[in-house]
Amino acid sequence: MILPRLLFPALATAGGILTAIVPTFAQSAETLSSPVETTAPRDTAAYRREVRKAFAALRADSLSQAQRALEAALGHDPDAAGNDVLRFNIAKILMARRQWHDAEQRLRDLLAHRPDYGEAQIALAQCLSEAGKDSELAQWVDTLLADRRERTTDEVHTLLFLQSEACRHLHQDERALTALRRVLKTDRYNARAHSLIALQLYTEGHRDEALLHLGTALLRHPDDETALAVGAELAEREGDKVTALERLEHLLRLRPDDRPLQVHRATLLLDLGRRNEARRQLDSLRAAAGDELAEQLLPLYHRLR
Repeated sequence: MILPRLLFPALATAGGILTAIVPTFAQSAETLSSPVETTAPRDTAAYRREVRKAFAALRADSLSQAQRALEAALGHDPDAAGNDVLRFNIAKILMARRQWHDAEQRLRDLLAHRPDYGEAQIALAQCLSEAGKDSELAQWVDTLLADRRERTTDEVHTLLFLQSEACRHLHQDERALTALRRVLKTDRYNARAHSLIALQLYTEGHRDEALLHLGTALLRHPDDETALAVGAELAEREGDKVTALERLEHLLRLRPDDRPLQVHRATLLLDLGRRNEARRQLDSLRAAAGDELAEQLLPLYHRLR
């Protein structure tokens, strides 16, 4: 089974945090600390200095240093106009560091103050998903999609995919399918939606309809990772390990460093009797991972005897 890790990668990772955070600092420190009515002590110069330090730390991918600088900036000017941006980015850093409980609390505090902060609303949904709080997530998405705030198509799709996965975990299969079909209403050829619908329908015994959805995804988006992952999975369930291997190898060309995929490739090669190729794959994994994968690889080596 290769799907869980493939279909829902972490939505905030250390490597991707700059994409989410740096644009918010494109504003100058002067804008972030523009004057507001306040009775709290202020040190505007120190505030701006810490914001610049945070920006530099993010460029260097130093999340801990960036968070410290942002926290310091908030202390220097507690009522600055740009502080909600800083608080949001602290939450995103915590998400990148996989500190879900702390990130959730920061986002809830921010939304209590700014309930219409759209980016924070979606980040909270992502945070609930990663924390495994499926019931809260499903309800939160319903709340967000019921309001009248305008959202981009990508934002709506993100929320619906998160809700679908949460409902699947809750064994609310029809609700999960409904969320995915809502994606298709605004993007009729969305590969991820078609692929996940195919996976669920196949599991429920609706083989023909499932393969139709999968075919649409693969035809329209032959390089889509979710489509290839589901395609490999369903081909294997159908007993067509040749096709499963072809799709898996296509996926590996897109994700060449994915070790679980490499392990699965070795397994399929063994199933197909291609022992030499399987051995080369296993040896390559062992050389790259050392003892990390030893327990997982040992049964596969035993099959080579």
